Amino acid sequence: MMNDLHGPDGRADGNRDSVKHETNGSPLTDREVPLNPRRTPAVVQAWLDGEVTMADAVRGDAAKDVEFWNRLNEQAEERRHMRTPVHVQQRIMESIPRSAPVAESGWFQRQSHVSNGMLLVMGATMVGLGVVAALMLLR
Repeated sequence: MMNDLHGPDGRADGNRDSVKHETNGSPLTDREVPLNPRRTPAVVQAWLDGEVTMADAVRGDAAKDVEFWNRLNEQAEERRHMRTPVHVQQRIMESIPRSAPVAESGWFQRQSHVSNGMLLVMGATMVGLGVVAALMLLR
């Protein structure tokens, strides 16, 4: 995205303070496209909730909505009774590994081995740091 660094009169940035710009008083905003969603009539909502009979819901301009919901219900019922073909199910089952995968353990769970010499060096370092800290506190 490139910014326009020139004012409305075509001058560069340096002259902006001396030139008065025309403003139309409206704030700068992004352009939005208004959406006009279609609302389902209240009688159809009541029919879907079981409060109104279908005959009452079909009256007026709600017939299209009732037809839509009936079609949707029929298609959902068809899909509930669909079964995966046997050959597809066999391919899926064959692709599953026979043994469970083993997860790698994290660095914090791995066993580590420290030699006796390293323990001796670490202990001496800790004692030395303790002596230095005590001397600094006593001063």
